[in-house]
Amino acid sequence: MPANWVDIGVNARSMEGYLTQPEGEGSHPAVVVIQEIWGVNSHSQSVVDRLPSLGYVGLATAMFHREGPHDYQTARRDGHGHRQDAEPHRR
Repeated sequence: MPANWVDIGVNARSMEGYLTQPEGEGSHPAVVVIQEIWGVNSHSQSVVDRLPSLGYVGLATAMFHREGPHDYQTARRDGHGHRQDAEPHRR
């Protein structure tokens, strides 16, 4: 069950992905794991790591690759800033 970080071309840019595959030849069904807000972290990787033993290719993509990583406070501020019902001091 080898795991690899791969680069996926998206609109002339590169998006990182964490890929696992069952051992052996042939095609296999795949599962795309949607990351948490924190990116492809150890939890996302552990989910993807379990899939080959069940016969699946697993891939977790860095869906926010254009934005870059954020800490909790920045992510919270950015999220509240887009909500119309957020209190003004939270925007």
